[in-house]
Amino acid sequence: MNFSDRAARNAEYLALMDELWNSENPVFKGPTVEANGFLFMPKPKQKPHPPVVFGGNTDAALKRAVRYGDGWYGLPRSLDDARSLVQRLRGMEAAAGRNRPLEITLSGGFSRGGKLSTPTATLDEAKYLEDLGVGRIIVSAYGSALPDALQMLRQYTDEVITRI
Repeated sequence: MNFSDRAARNAEYLALMDELWNSENPVFKGPTVEANGFLFMPKPKQKPHPPVVFGGNTDAALKRAVRYGDGWYGLPRSLDDARSLVQRLRGMEAAAGRNRPLEITLSGGFSRGGKLSTPTATLDEAKYLEDLGVGRIIVSAYGSALPDALQMLRQYTDEVITRI
């Protein structure tokens, strides 16, 4: 597919999904996709549809989340980067006249002394992110052997998750 028209296709596919999720007899005709003459079941339990979350740190990604999304998923490299991204997102929401703020999820290691750390945030950092309006932090044990990953996640639960 043509990379340059991906944003337009994305909007079209979201409109198609909305039709599939909410119409008993879905009919859709867009510039690149057409759907009719079939049933789409089961319908999602969430109404009007499951949450739509957009990810990315570019202005285009943030604008897409503001325009079409229920949530935004960012990948900051530092706490300063997280603050900057959240501020940009909230500014775009205000400029668009959005009534309900996006739910924010962040992932990625934060740099401490030039080295990326895992899991994502210490207790103080998690509280800072919460104060910024972050609703979810993705914790990763990527690259660890299963016993090490489980131990790291248990420790993170004890040191951070249970204390927020």
